[in-house]
Amino acid sequence: MRVTRLFRTMLGFARSVVERVTIEREGPIKVAMRPRAGRERCGGCGGKAKRLHGTRGKAREWRHLGAWGRRTIIKSTVWRVLCQRCGVRTMDVPWARTGSVFTRVFENEVAWMLQRTDQTTVSRYFGISWCAVGRIAGRVVAEALDGSRLDGLVFIGVDEICYGRPQKYLTRVVDHISGRTVWAAAGKSAETLGLFFAELGEERCGAIEIVTMDMSAAYEKAVRDHVPHAEIVYDRFHVAQLLTRLSTRFAGKRYGWPTRSRRKRSSRHGGPC
Repeated sequence: MRVTRLFRTMLGFARSVVERVTIEREGPIKVAMRPRAGRERCGGCGGKAKRLHGTRGKAREWRHLGAWGRRTIIKSTVWRVLCQRCGVRTMDVPWARTGSVFTRVFENEVAWMLQRTDQTTVSRYFGISWCAVGRIAGRVVAEALDGSRLDGLVFIGVDEICYGRPQKYLTRVVDHISGRTVWAAAGKSAETLGLFFAELGEERCGAIEIVTMDMSAAYEKAVRDHVPHAEIVYDRFHVAQLLTRLSTRFAGKRYGWPTRSRRKRSSRHGGPC
């Protein structure tokens, strides 16, 4: 079997031709490829486009998954094309997403691992930057998500996630029936959650029956404004926390127990706790 045919079978790229393979004693494996003969495709919409006359192709490289413990690089020449819908864009290549320096298979592998561990670990494992991992996740999610994830929502949960330094917040909406996260956005205000209901639309908002949340006044306001018919259920942790605080405050007033502020003042001045 020829080396080019072997790599064509291993890589499995559709509409692609392996021209040559360079394997040196040291360094990465370099595979020169080109799209199969035919009309170029627009890198924006994927539709048919015309190659601009008088423009020179540009040599580009994409990192692929390693083979036999060595890094694999895909090399090809791309041109600028004219699309009736998008205008002048870079041509589409079958093995990579537009604007990426990694192959589609490599990015899918990174995204799969990112679902199971943190971003820093993924960047170290694949030997790419932390920011590159985030951009890969954005491209994969943008391609994979569709509007069907918001269909049939009846029993949902809303909560925020804290991350980063200084602290940042992410509002997350979960479908309790399927157990999947269906929507997320930066922030934890009523306006943030309002964006979810705006994307959902009036018809799908009318199907929501129950919304679980913590005792956030902002989330409750958004639910009351957009789905007033839905029943709000507070999570048990915050309900128990509130009851504990109230009972402690009542017992302190009833039996003269020192409050938290009094205990702090007493310990600061060396008095009994």
